[in-house]
Amino acid sequence: MGTVTQVEQPVTASSIYCREARRLLDALADAIHALIQVHESQFNALIQGDLDSTEFDVSLHQANAAKYAAKYAYLHHLEEHGCSTLEAEAAAASR
Repeated sequence: MGTVTQVEQPVTASSIYCREARRLLDALADAIHALIQVHESQFNALIQGDLDSTEFDVSLHQANAAKYAAKYAYLHHLEEHGCSTLEAEAAAASR
């Protein structure tokens, strides 16, 4: 008698998260990237001898605000929509 092998399909992020969650996550990644770019510019200014690089303060504040807004929009969506919960994972695995 032969052996039956059951192969589980891996659950990927794209099968758990809805389109809006992926969009919001991409927006968060973009906001983080923008913040890192401002930090990089500030760091380069310091390396080049600009010890008073206060001109970056406003840009850093705005980039941080954008990052927090994107983060909490994403988290709010996950909480309200529930598209990243274990139930969503189980539903995706059963497809």
